Amino acid sequence: MNPYSQQCPFCNSTALKKFSSHASDTAVPCSVQIVECTSCISAWQRAFHRSEKKSISVFDDAYETGAEASYFDPIKREAITSLRSVKLL
Repeated sequence: MNPYSQQCPFCNSTALKKFSSHASDTAVPCSVQIVECTSCISAWQRAFHRSEKKSISVFDDAYETGAEASYFDPIKREAITSLRSVKLL
């Protein structure tokens, strides 16, 4: 995936919305650039702030510790999982 492409990597649409957000998974506060495809509602971070190896380490640690107030928090994960299993009519 080319993070600088002007097309969505999932549906090839050019209807992209760009904005900034604060990273919540870094030791030092920083902002990240987010791109959202308004056609297929996918979103991704552009440019990547860490390597694939570092991302694996960060998420492995968060999962193992059940990082509170994150997706890996066992209580929040249960709530998110139950929402995903709801079938839409």
